[in-house]
Amino acid sequence: MLSNVQLNFIPTAYNCLAWSKDGELAVGAGEFIHILVPAPSHSRKSGSEPWTTVHFRVNAFTHSEWPVLEPASFQHFSIGEEQSTSTVAALSWSPPGLAKHRRSVLAVLTSNLLLSLWSSISDPKDSKTWKRVLVINRALNVPEAPNLRQRRRIRAMSWAEPLGQKTSKWGRFILAVANDNDELIFILISNGQGGPVPANQYNAEVLQSILLDHDEEMASASGVFGARHFAEHLAWAPWKTEQQRHATLLTHTYNGKRRHLRVISCFDDHLETSPRTPNIELNELISTPETSSRDLGFALWHKQSDSDTTLTLVTSNSEEIKFFDWGSHSATKDPSQFENRRLAADDNRWSQSLGSNVEPVIYPWEPISGLAFCSEPSQTATYAYLATHLSHIEAFRILFKDQGRAFHNVTPYQSTLQRHMLQCRDDFDHENDLGGFSVMKTWGLASFDNHVAACITLQPGDMIHYIIPSQEQATIVFACHSANLRRSEEILTEVKTTQAKVRDEMLPWEKSCKLKNITDVHADILGNVLAYPHRPGPPKTKTDVSLSNRILCAAACASMFLWDEERSQRLHTAEQTLRHLENTNNLELRFEIETLSLLQASSLSHDHQATVALIEIREKNRTQEGLEICSICKQGIQWENLIDARCTGGHEFIRCALTFLPITEPGISKFCVKCNRQYLNEHILLQAIGKPLEERASSAERIATISSENSEGHVGNEEKQGTVMVESTTTPAKDLGGQGRNQISSLASLIFSHYDLCPYCGGKFID
Repeated sequence: MLSNVQLNFIPTAYNCLAWSKDGELAVGAGEFIHILVPAPSHSRKSGSEPWTTVHFRVNAFTHSEWPVLEPASFQHFSIGEEQSTSTVAALSWSPPGLAKHRRSVLAVLTSNLLLSLWSSISDPKDSKTWKRVLVINRALNVPEAPNLRQRRRIRAMSWAEPLGQKTSKWGRFILAVANDNDELIFILISNGQGGPVPANQYNAEVLQSILLDHDEEMASASGVFGARHFAEHLAWAPWKTEQQRHATLLTHTYNGKRRHLRVISCFDDHLETSPRTPNIELNELISTPETSSRDLGFALWHKQSDSDTTLTLVTSNSEEIKFFDWGSHSATKDPSQFENRRLAADDNRWSQSLGSNVEPVIYPWEPISGLAFCSEPSQTATYAYLATHLSHIEAFRILFKDQGRAFHNVTPYQSTLQRHMLQCRDDFDHENDLGGFSVMKTWGLASFDNHVAACITLQPGDMIHYIIPSQEQATIVFACHSANLRRSEEILTEVKTTQAKVRDEMLPWEKSCKLKNITDVHADILGNVLAYPHRPGPPKTKTDVSLSNRILCAAACASMFLWDEERSQRLHTAEQTLRHLENTNNLELRFEIETLSLLQASSLSHDHQATVALIEIREKNRTQEGLEICSICKQGIQWENLIDARCTGGHEFIRCALTFLPITEPGISKFCVKCNRQYLNEHILLQAIGKPLEERASSAERIATISSENSEGHVGNEEKQGTVMVESTTTPAKDLGGQGRNQISSLASLIFSHYDLCPYCGGKFID
């Protein structure tokens, strides 16, 4: 269980928490976004906090991002968004894979009705690296569209699950937004290149939109003055596949009623020829049964597991919470309600004494401030959490049957989170000697796996609470569902004594990252690289030391230091690869080819010590320099192992854990956030391809000299012919071709695209 975190701010909107799949917890407060970035396990000291807190301002827009708006005329009735201070109104993380290094981007909706995407361009622990990469409202600028100003005002947004993850490794990212023009608009978000190397340039393309119809109640006086004439509380259901069609529901609230919009995509993720832009069809609207009060609360869909078909929807208002099931039905059926629970209500403003226990209560008019799902590690049950603004927490345990069908059994659950929050209020009350007259407010809930978090603030209840901004304080409270649930009282008494011990345990987002066998990873990398197809063509008259050729040479040399059952075949493949490179690219590789031939002919090739000794003797007697040159003394770099490298002048370097090339200069590498392995940064190396040689940085020039850009020989023509599908080669490299036919044209792009996560532990990269 995670310990509480104190932050110096007070939130300004409900549902102010958002937890990404990478473990980054974002909190919206006023003009700033605060992000708790998980500290890497290898750099976290014993007893230290597992977070690094960063914050950045989100209410400042440059003129190029969004021009200054003049006040609207009386005819158009401006609501004053051009005069807003642009405080945070809502925030949500995208599914992983859209941002650099396959991370998530943060969507932030501010009170000036502008929706922005924020992403870290290098290290997320540095607040200066967080930049606004896109303003979604710009995609809604259609000059000929009527009511353009109303169309550009975004009121709500929600991310869909990635679509088409078989053709594209990370899928297509669709964002739904609601505006003041009574529209629901579906937008495809992509990076600039749309390929394996994000360029930190994002595009927004409108796929489809639907105009919401007013019902008869809008004509009445109560409808005019009581309704909110735009959709809000958007929530996507996970995609369901039937007959090569993907279907989902977009739940939203409009005019005080909960409705579902059926969304169908004809995008076929089984075909390589599928277009990059999915087709979206919008079918009928489905309304939930009428209730006595307006349904103005939050809505949230939940899928029990990746292999489960159970889809559960929880909706809430100030009086009740409803549970819907869509998993046991066909995609063409409507969701069915299987449970309806009344929330506790009482006229007492503070609390209701029941013997020795003091239970918080809820007002009938009290707004809902957060909704979250939390799962047990065993995946046998799901917990639905609901929070009101005055910190009443209700939790319900949902049991499931086998075969992914919901067992309609919802029971109240005594929440550990509520007890942790009450403990914070008691501490505040005793510290300030308030005699029990203290108020705790909840601003949002968020969950990650079996953890749930709440953002609370504490104030005195019988006096005016006046503080300066530097004294503002909010607390993030955490609770966890362990595999063996113990009594809440026992957990509560052990929290303070075990916090230091808990900090040293594996965090929930680290459990999916497990170290793999290093030999197996090396064998997989070398098998994929050496199986890269040899492109036909006449021999080059100029020496081609492109990045792809250097990777091939490094993989062939690395084969000499890998001992497994396929060593003999790998050495033979490596020798054939080097002979092909020498003949077609005018490279001098005689020393490497002779060493590989000698190892194959020697009976000691499977003896680790004998092989290393043989290579060391040959390296000492080497009379020619290889392709690897020291950037300091310009001497050749010798092969000693797969971890580090050393030139004949004694300078030592680290080898890239993927390409096995030496990292000879600073500023050209990236690191795995989990195991801290070092890699060459493809964003630096491959971005140099589009620049003239005289404009390149020295580091990129020496390491990524791509001869295909020179007007020398036939290299340029071969690069154009190099769009060869890897599926046409041997089996080991078949998986590298999952990004499409015309997107990848070189081995360097292929290898960095395929291994966009650390192959040793599954962690993500940082610069």
